[in-house]
Amino acid sequence: MASNLSYEIYCYAIALFAQSISIAIAISAYKNSGRFRYSWIVMSTVLGAMLLRRVVTLTSHTQTEISSPLEASLTVAISIGMAIAMYGLKNIFIDLEKQKTVLEGLTQTDPLTGALNRAGIMSHLEQEFQRAHRNLQPVAVLMIDIDHFKFVNDQYGHLVGDVVLQNLISNLQRSVREIDSIGRFGGEEFLVILPDTSTEQASVTAERIRKAVEQSTCAYADEKEVKITISIGIAVYNPHEFDLQKSQNRLQEYIRQSDLAMYKAKNSGRNCVVLWTPELGPIQTL
Repeated sequence: MASNLSYEIYCYAIALFAQSISIAIAISAYKNSGRFRYSWIVMSTVLGAMLLRRVVTLTSHTQTEISSPLEASLTVAISIGMAIAMYGLKNIFIDLEKQKTVLEGLTQTDPLTGALNRAGIMSHLEQEFQRAHRNLQPVAVLMIDIDHFKFVNDQYGHLVGDVVLQNLISNLQRSVREIDSIGRFGGEEFLVILPDTSTEQASVTAERIRKAVEQSTCAYADEKEVKITISIGIAVYNPHEFDLQKSQNRLQEYIRQSDLAMYKAKNSGRNCVVLWTPELGPIQTL
């Protein structure tokens, strides 16, 4: 009987160790499994209860509270199998989350330029407005349009036009911070979001972008340099001026403001930067 008791305690000790590993795996998976977190909470709770049962069994000093050798052996096998299964499930769930992230990136990315597409940049804009409200920090919106882009397509062809768009994105990426977002809003129009950026800082950034584009070569056609200029409109959201509900309702308005400022830049001779002010009303687009 003593040998049976020792064997059973030995088996339960192994089971205890295996279930501890299962709980550790479940906790690790909880931290990395995104939308599946609640499932891992349940599994961790169940495993914790099973672990507690093993601890109670091991700390018992009476033979009647120790199960038979067969049950002890089955407990070891089940506990080890559960640990292996938990490890496999963790990897499956993490892989699913990675694939979900990749798919979401593809659905929000412009295939030609690699920048965010319209849906992607609007999603980022909404997030930045929420963050700006929480942190009471301004966020600037730049609307950028390529001047005479139709001429580029007509003169050099659409393939050269595509290269121009791609190189413009490269220029924008070099001119802004990592925390800033760049998206293709439509055609040759691009939206840049500058978090925690005041009106003065946005104007400096926009002018830096304009000069960088003006001074660079965006493509080559028949061994000739293809250069472009851009017009930029700026709108700045100040969270001190509006409450959260108003800011959510005003997302499209800030897009419209930056768009109006951009068209004002075009009407002012192109290749310049214009900041939206309340005096800017509807203007005729070119």
